[in-house]
Amino acid sequence: MNNQQVKFGSAGYVGAVGGTADGFVPGVGNAWMNGASFGVGLQAGYTGAGMGLIGGGIGGGISGGFGYVNEQIAFRHWLTDNGLQAGASITANDRNLNSFTDYWYRTHYSDAFKTVDTWTHDNLSKEASRYFAENPLRAGYTDGKIVNGIYTGRSSVYFSDASFTSARQLYFPCPSGYIHP
Repeated sequence: MNNQQVKFGSAGYVGAVGGTADGFVPGVGNAWMNGASFGVGLQAGYTGAGMGLIGGGIGGGISGGFGYVNEQIAFRHWLTDNGLQAGASITANDRNLNSFTDYWYRTHYSDAFKTVDTWTHDNLSKEASRYFAENPLRAGYTDGKIVNGIYTGRSSVYFSDASFTSARQLYFPCPSGYIHP
């Protein structure tokens, strides 16, 4: 499965789930408010849920598709601006990591980065170094900050050399998968 299928599918799924709930609740609620019996109200709710499922799934899928196209355009521009090929490896360092991150993600998803204290390849923590030594194929490690057993909402994100095996490897799985612990 490629990234486009995942984007379209996951966005379609989320839209369908939301649409189902959004269709069921008003369908059943309106029927009962107008004096319908329990069974008729449920039937109206199921009808609304079915319409919401279809509409939400289609709308979510289309939205996910547009999001994927926008990311592809940004990715191609980033490649061109940096003289890179999609499948070619790139030098593993913070300069390249931040060049890529700043190009698309920090401008479009800046709020997600407000909770990130560390975003680095060059300055790994002891925990990240150990994790990558034990899991050499892993591209990233997120360390959620916990104080007195409570997650603070802050995190540090570390990138291994595996993140830089290709421009595509660095661009797509990150940062959304790494920001969240």
